[in-house]
Amino acid sequence: MTSGDQAAERYGDHLFSHRSTGERERLALMAEALDAQTAARIRALAPKPDGRFLEIGAGLGTTARDLARSYRTAQVLATDLATEFLEELDEPNLTVLQHDVTTDDFPEAGFDLIHARWVLTNLREREEVLRRVVRWLAPGGWLLLEDGVGFAVDSSPHAGYRRTTLACVAAVQQRIGVDGRGEWGRRYPAQLVEAGLVDCGSTGDWPGFRGGEPWPMFWRTSFERVLPDVLAAGDLSEAEAAAGMAALADPAFQDMGITTVAAWGRRPPG
Repeated sequence: MTSGDQAAERYGDHLFSHRSTGERERLALMAEALDAQTAARIRALAPKPDGRFLEIGAGLGTTARDLARSYRTAQVLATDLATEFLEELDEPNLTVLQHDVTTDDFPEAGFDLIHARWVLTNLREREEVLRRVVRWLAPGGWLLLEDGVGFAVDSSPHAGYRRTTLACVAAVQQRIGVDGRGEWGRRYPAQLVEAGLVDCGSTGDWPGFRGGEPWPMFWRTSFERVLPDVLAAGDLSEAEAAAGMAALADPAFQDMGITTVAAWGRRPPG
């Protein structure tokens, strides 16, 4: 990592900080939209029932809580850069830890399941982090990653929605280094194969939505954080922004949203 990267703003420093007004509500929209698919993917992997589970970037802790309740003999560790949203978690087999996945380590072979949703795509150091995370897997342990790709948005026939989404995502990418074009997730599961994992696979959710539903409202709330900068830079007209933001909240508007691509792999046993 260069000194310039070290000084650059990261996800959660200011933009999307847990201290930001409305951040809990924004994350709740994501959880409502995605938790069911995440839980189904974890169940399909059939992780060791009494295993050691790690949830990276736990957010509100909804997936960590579900793991603790679904696998009561497992030990679940929920981590995030900021843990104030995790303080209400009280399951006896769940521990909360403030942890920076870009700098903080865990012992090798310490976990039977590791899950991260929309985490690596938000990190400049995603390749380095993946190599580190793979080392944390116990033999036979599963890694499940979920990240975003903009397939459906790129081809949307609705100009206001398309232009607003692409401009705001590009602004977030420029500011905090997220994978705004979805190139990382588009390569799944190749990175896991290259990291030495076996039984790898991938899938994706191409979410059709009506405006006002949790997934478009998550993005509308996210775009509100950067829209003033986008408009000031001249990357989007006021009319385009008004049309795009209105569409995301309008139940009469239907389109497809940013895709969540999931990839999984297992550390070879033995």
